[in-house]
Amino acid sequence: MFPCATRYMFDCLLTGISISHVQRPLRALSAGLAHLRELSLDDNQLLSLAPLSALPSLEVLSAAQNRLQTLAGLGTLSGLRSLDVRCNELGSLEEFAVVQGAQLLGELALAGNPMEKVGGAECSRS
Repeated sequence: MFPCATRYMFDCLLTGISISHVQRPLRALSAGLAHLRELSLDDNQLLSLAPLSALPSLEVLSAAQNRLQTLAGLGTLSGLRSLDVRCNELGSLEEFAVVQGAQLLGELALAGNPMEKVGGAECSRS
């Protein structure tokens, strides 16, 4: 059972458990996902966040220190307020066009991606 499996989830922490795809954990947590507001997927091996498009209430998403090369699937998260994708493999600012519908997005953390070398942020991988 996952640490955030409750009848009506509002936040969920799946950090550092070395998952590489979010499909399986999301299926296991299906009851109550419509209410999920905060999700932390930091320090895993994720390649895609596409399944998260099924989380209409998501406001805070942290997916730092993964292997993301794209943000595909996040375009439907119109209530997103905070997005942390530091230390991934995002190579182009165009990737962030997918979240342009998130008009409430006020916090965006992207340091440590190949496109962002000016800040000099270093990332350590587990």
